[in-house]
Amino acid sequence: MKITNIKERVDKNAQPLQDIVESIVSEHCAVLDEYMKQVDDVLCSDKQPTTKMLEDMLLNINSILYWAGNGLEKSTLKESVAKLIKEERYNNEYNDATGTIADKTAYAKLQSQEEELVRQCYTNAVKLYQHKIDRAAEMASSLKKIITHRISEMELSRTVI
Repeated sequence: MKITNIKERVDKNAQPLQDIVESIVSEHCAVLDEYMKQVDDVLCSDKQPTTKMLEDMLLNINSILYWAGNGLEKSTLKESVAKLIKEERYNNEYNDATGTIADKTAYAKLQSQEEELVRQCYTNAVKLYQHKIDRAAEMASSLKKIITHRISEMELSRTVI
């Protein structure tokens, strides 16, 4: 089937780009990914985590988020540079091309495809970074709510006695 062949072609051609995106993100997000996996393992286990464990997780997530945020800023900067490089190549090719405006535009787009793919990798990396940072921040917020709830329950149980 033609659609299946197109999908296979997309998958084959996208894999190297996905690898590039993952390498960009993992450079500064590997520690966050690893720690979030540990948090997930603790929260998904049958044993109830202690309040101390939750407090440690909260502190660690916030610390790791600080450093992951630096990686996001660096990737955002690189995304901007990739965009400028792509535009420079496009403009140079457009100016060097001959023919109608449509011919020059088509030629410049074709010649700057690789630069566009690199720019797109950085754009996707920034989105993935932001997603990971947002989810980790939500986890920190949830942990804070659980800790607050536990403290309230302890205070309430002391006053009831």
